[in-house]
Amino acid sequence: MLEPIKPNVWRLREDGRDVSIKGYEELSLYIKVRQIHKQLMEFSFDGALPAEFDDENQLIIQPFYPRVQETNFASPVIRKQVIRLLEDLHQTENITTWWNQTTLPASNLYLKWQMRLSRILAVKDLLHQHFGEDLVTYAIHQAELAMEEYIHYETKHTLIHGDIAHHNFLIGKKGIKLIDFDLASYTDPDEEWILLMQRLLPFVDYDLQLLVDEHPDFLRIIEEQPSGLRYPNEVFREWLAFLQKPHKKKQERLLAFTVKAIENHRKLWYDT
Repeated sequence: MLEPIKPNVWRLREDGRDVSIKGYEELSLYIKVRQIHKQLMEFSFDGALPAEFDDENQLIIQPFYPRVQETNFASPVIRKQVIRLLEDLHQTENITTWWNQTTLPASNLYLKWQMRLSRILAVKDLLHQHFGEDLVTYAIHQAELAMEEYIHYETKHTLIHGDIAHHNFLIGKKGIKLIDFDLASYTDPDEEWILLMQRLLPFVDYDLQLLVDEHPDFLRIIEEQPSGLRYPNEVFREWLAFLQKPHKKKQERLLAFTVKAIENHRKLWYDT
């Protein structure tokens, strides 16, 4: 029995097998993800599911991993599990030379933010209509300041996952597993930690000290790259997602999210 999960993901239950199947239209992306899985399986990385490959149809097949609980970033236990898993992933550079993988692209957080800011500027007038000129102007100005203050990395590099949304961490009976390496790349691991900090802050009511207490290395990252907290990445990400499928109720929720995020941003940068 084949049941759709997403447009390119299915669950197959047949003859005692229970697997998820993900199809790729783009050959280069399929090859990249296949190579990552092969490398991770080669040295028995426990944080990802084993995979089989159908090269003819560009399919990656993995055991279906039923969740025993949702990955809720508001839970300190789950946050610690997520952090530990990403640490293990980044430390695979000690086992293999990811830089030598021709299928794995290099990443640059500065360029990602530059592209995201360009997309925001292109729809600025539309954002004014939905969220107000003051909030949008403030966020854009902070992004521009962050770009000016950005310190370019010249340190270690490794594999990063690149898409640390809660739905890419599955928590089952055998622990927490990472899925969906489509956006994986080779870069400084601090880029992933910056994105994780920004992703987690709304779930801890913007209590930065709490996150630092849970993962002390966050403090080093903040000190070395303060622009990582200035750039309003989560607000921009949510705005752009909203514009793809605008809805009145969603707009109300996102406006409340934006107000709180920017209120706490102002406290962080101007009230302390």
